[in-house]
Order: sequence, then structure tokens, then C-alpha cells
Amino acid sequence: MVHLSPAALALFDRARVLRGLNATNDHRRNDFVFPGATGGHLEKMAVARALARIAERLADSGGKKLRPHDLRRTFRTMLSRLGIAPHVAELCMNHQETETMRRVYDGYDYRGEMNEAWNKAGAHLASLRAGGALVLPFSARRA
Repeated sequence: MVHLSPAALALFDRARVLRGLNATNDHRRNDFVFPGATGGHLEKMAVARALARIAERLADSGGKKLRPHDLRRTFRTMLSRLGIAPHVAELCMNHQETETMRRVYDGYDYRGEMNEAWNKAGAHLASLRAGGALVLPFSARRA
């Protein structure tokens, strides 16, 4: 089971609208909200290739090569910045508890805390998109 924050649900709603889908449409055309190039699921390397294209555009202005793992690192750092307890943030990353005693004796799933963390992260990203920070575009000017 995966919790989706209101910001994530809004993203899915927007994607459905852009694809001409809604809750009342049947989805026989495609089972995927974010289909791959051939209409099926996204290929395993799709995100890596997209990040590579972004990095190419940023290279002229000193940008770094981006990898999918960088997105995970950025998200984990954001959870710390938002004050999410480290053990909850690690669970949000789908990491297994490393402390053996806690893993063995603590049967609590922390679902409520993880849902709250995802909601905080979604609200934070929504505030950034709404002008809560200076966000620079990825397009680079070419001479």
C-alpha cells in the first residue's frame, strides 16, 4: 500500500486530464497514467535517460550529471529539512530498519507517520511550485 499526498493526487489528476482520461472514462486505451513511448509501461531506464537529457542542456552552464539516485537523495534530504524523524524518513525511502533489535521487537508499521511525512513533502513541493522559492528553469541559453 502506498500513500499519495494531496499534491501527488493532483499530479495524477492533471496527467489524466492531459491524456484525456477521467474517472468516468474506461481505461481500455491504456492502463498507464504515465505510459512509455510505445504505450506500455515506462522502460526501466526512462528516468535515467530523461535526467541525462536535462544534464546535457545544463552542461553549458556548469550543471552536474543527474542520476535517478539523486532524486532519492534529494527527497531524503528534504524529509530531514522538514523535521521528519530519521527512522520514519528511512521507511518512506522503503529502506529496511538497520537496527536489529528495533526490527525484531518493534512491530509497529509507522504508516500514520509516513503518511504525514508524504503529506508534508507534497505540501512543501507544492509551495515551491507556487512561488515559495526561486526556481530556475532547466533550459540553457546557447550562444
